[in-house]
Parts: sequence; C-alpha cells; structure tokens
Amino acid sequence: MGGHGATGHYAVVYLRITAIGLPSALVALAGQGYLRGISNLRTPLLIVVAGNVLNLVLELVLVYALDLGIRGSAWGTAAAQTAMGAAFVVRLIVAASGEWHLHAGRLAPSAARRLAHLHPCWPPPSRSARWRSRPTSCGGGSSACGSRSSR
Repeated sequence: MGGHGATGHYAVVYLRITAIGLPSALVALAGQGYLRGISNLRTPLLIVVAGNVLNLVLELVLVYALDLGIRGSAWGTAAAQTAMGAAFVVRLIVAASGEWHLHAGRLAPSAARRLAHLHPCWPPPSRSARWRSRPTSCGGGSSACGSRSSR
C-alpha cells in the first residue's frame, strides 16, 4: 500500500510540509466546534470560507505564478491553516474578554484575567495552611475554595 516512485516522493514532500499547519488546523477545528456549540454559526463559516479562499489564492500564486509545484501547494495549505487557526484564536479571545484591548501589543490584563477564569475558584486564595487543608473542588453550590472576602 502507498505510492511508489514519483507519486510517493510527492506525497512525502506534501505531507511533511503540511504537517507544519496541523496544530493550527486543530485549533481551527476546536474553535469552530466551540463557536458552533454556543450557536454562533456565522463566524466559523466566514473564517473557514475566508481560509479556503486564501488557500486557493496561495495555491494559484505559489504553484503557477512562482512555479513551486507540490512544495508551493503544501506551503499554501499550511499558511491557510495557520491563518484560520489564528483567526479562531483572535475570535475566541474577543469572545472571552468581551472586548478587545491591547496594551503595548499584548492583551490587556483585565482580558487576560478573564481568559484565565478556568475554574470557579480562580484566582485561588493565598497559599496558607487553611488553603492546603481545603478540598480542591468547588461543587454542590457551596464554595470549598473560600470567599473573595477571606483573602
């Protein structure tokens, strides 16, 4: 099973280059799933269509205009996957922060705090013997992590 000769060589070249874009493609799939899960169907559609149009344009330029062949096709695909992943990350940051604030090219501290809100007990109380002796989960409507006023 598998390609032999020139076909096998082209397959290996294409897969090795496009593997660079796979983490971004997985981020794009996760972002698409999240946005669809919260009933935002338009944004993922727009990002995916824009990414595929970008892929088409890059394929035409890299393969035909620059005559890069299979390598150009693979680089175009990897670049489009990376662009889609980045677009989903930006959209999810905006959704998590509620607004887009930049300070010196970085996300504002308030937005970063909202992104870090991964657990009902975040941020944890100060590291004290009282904290270490408490249960690690917050469930059942009671706060096992302590109230904000106790910090």
